[in-house]
Amino acid sequence: MTKLKTGEDIRNQGTGNMGAANTLDVTGDKSLAFFVFLLDALKGSFAVIMINQFFGVDAYKISLGVIFVVLGHNLNIFMKGKGGRGLATAFGAIIVINPLPAILWCLVWAISSKLFKKNVHFANIISSILSPIMLFNTPALIIKNMTIIKLDNLFTFIVMFIMVNVLILIKHKEYFKDFIDEFKG
Repeated sequence: MTKLKTGEDIRNQGTGNMGAANTLDVTGDKSLAFFVFLLDALKGSFAVIMINQFFGVDAYKISLGVIFVVLGHNLNIFMKGKGGRGLATAFGAIIVINPLPAILWCLVWAISSKLFKKNVHFANIISSILSPIMLFNTPALIIKNMTIIKLDNLFTFIVMFIMVNVLILIKHKEYFKDFIDEFKG
């Protein structure tokens, strides 16, 4: 999408990631960045819907599908291992299963973004650490009542959400030093 707009390869611009945030940084076009976010989110949603169609409510298979669609986005084999950070793809995959984790992630992100003067990477790190903790401590009844795809094992879903956030954190490793320095000084 960025190449169509600018003629440049996004992998050689900005952070080099092929996601919505870098699209916005490189082009300055919010509509284009939203479109990239939407496509990445739909990729995650489509993967979950297809797995659900083929395998039903098997939490293990759906969770593996979510993990692999995020991994595939982050380490795209067609792009020599380059990809995005997995946020939009994870969002799209998780929201069709249960919107609660996505809501928690976005809520923590919005607060973190304000606290850290709109530092997107710090907000991503904090959200990817705190939202799984919040979900893990949410009563099972609340999680079950918000579930769209009724999985056969809630614990597997929570573990998958933790693992997806670990994948997101790994893609933010270059920002951890700055993040830790922010708290030191």
